Amino acid sequence: VQRGAAADWRSTGLPGVELRTLFEDPTRATRTILLRMAPGASFPSHPHPGVEECYVIEGAVEIGGVVYVAGDYM
Repeated sequence: VQRGAAADWRSTGLPGVELRTLFEDPTRATRTILLRMAPGASFPSHPHPGVEECYVIEGAVEIGGVVYVAGDYM
């Protein structure tokens, strides 16, 4: 269980980008994270060995030239 009031947001080292780990399974090399990004912040392109999912809670994000807005799931 991850309680919202006890959120542990960590800096990613990128300006305006914070990370919160919800679940991690080192055996299967999987994890579920939340990213919180300030307006104008960016996250560099990066490879994934498996599936990547994205759900926009607030604001908008551009991924691969496509803009996703609050409520969109990729």
